[in-house]
Amino acid sequence: SSDLAQIDFILEGLHLILENNYFIYDGQFYLQMRGTTMETRVAPSYANLFFNWWEEQFIWNNPKWKEKILCFARYIDDVFIIWKGEETEIQKFFDLVYINEFNIQFTFESSRHNVQFLDLHINVENDQIVTSTHFKEVCVNGYIGTSSCHHSHWIQNVPKGQLIRIKRNCIQDAMYQIQSNSILSKFREKGYQDSDLIKMKNQVVSIQREEHFNKSPEDQENMNDYPVVILNYSQEYKQIIQIKKKNIGLSCNKMMCYQAPYQWNQKLCLEAPTPHPLITGASILHSSISK
Repeated sequence: SSDLAQIDFILEGLHLILENNYFIYDGQFYLQMRGTTMETRVAPSYANLFFNWWEEQFIWNNPKWKEKILCFARYIDDVFIIWKGEETEIQKFFDLVYINEFNIQFTFESSRHNVQFLDLHINVENDQIVTSTHFKEVCVNGYIGTSSCHHSHWIQNVPKGQLIRIKRNCIQDAMYQIQSNSILSKFREKGYQDSDLIKMKNQVVSIQREEHFNKSPEDQENMNDYPVVILNYSQEYKQIIQIKKKNIGLSCNKMMCYQAPYQWNQKLCLEAPTPHPLITGASILHSSISK
């Protein structure tokens, strides 16, 4: 079936990436035997798949520990746990998962009062969980400045994105005010106009915190409702987007544009399941035709 063919193709690609990472050091060639290449695009997905398997095998199939875990949240290989039990028990749990045959080295941090998880600072106050944004001690003002050559519209939205992030993270309004004022001062140092920053802050404050977690209408759209265009990237990309918008009425992210060797390009298109029609043309590959 097409689904099985797609699975076989993905596995073939994974084997190619994971088993053929050659590199040269001090004039000698080496082959990486464990793990995957740093910064390869497939690494996060591969790590997520592995830790999902690991979690099922060593966490949820262990009834002794399963009943002690009130909350288990994982982002790739970062885990947050709310534990019901004694501290000696959680240490035994740590010792169990630390000893493994997969070359995984864990670091653990536990507290009855506060911990950091990803960009969250999590406190327990009056038997309630209170969160705010966690900034590392080595954090410097590395935000992009207004003198950058990036598109001006993109640059102006950077502070607003950070304000929304802080609004999501801060349960208490007072903490949001403290952290938002702190981050706005950093953007002022980068050349942003105070009037623009105040306007952005007011826009973010005017929206309830819960609404900042909702997806935009565009994100909620079903990709299967749209035709997919697959073609090589070219300098006429913007013109193609405008033609597509005018004649089909789709937003930019509904088109797949990339450049790859013909063999891989063809294989991807020929073996991928096609629940919706593909627009064909002189330089577009269709799932049922050759180039």
